[in-house]
Amino acid sequence: MKRDLELIKAILLRFEEDADLEIPEFTTAQIKYHLALLQDAGLITYEQFYDTDISPSVLSRTRITWAGHEFLDASRSSTLWEKAKRITLEKTGALTFEVLKTVLIQLAKEAVSNLAT
Repeated sequence: MKRDLELIKAILLRFEEDADLEIPEFTTAQIKYHLALLQDAGLITYEQFYDTDISPSVLSRTRITWAGHEFLDASRSSTLWEKAKRITLEKTGALTFEVLKTVLIQLAKEAVSNLAT
């Protein structure tokens, strides 16, 4: 399965809004796969546990980490998000997370420095 940074962003937004993870454009399998990727990247913590007092089913707790919030805040602007994706693809030929994050942060810094003048 391919990593989809649009889905990564959508999942983080859903967690931030405390909304369910149903995202019509994506399958349950895609969402589960990307949850694992988010945890691998340190953007969320995902902990499964059992509570025999409630039921034998698996429960889980998920939260966005500091790094996840930083990425989400950097990618919040649709304009900056699309520009960062375009620049990253043009310059590298791929949409890698670390480069995209770096470009997002650089674009945000440039936007702020333009306000200071």
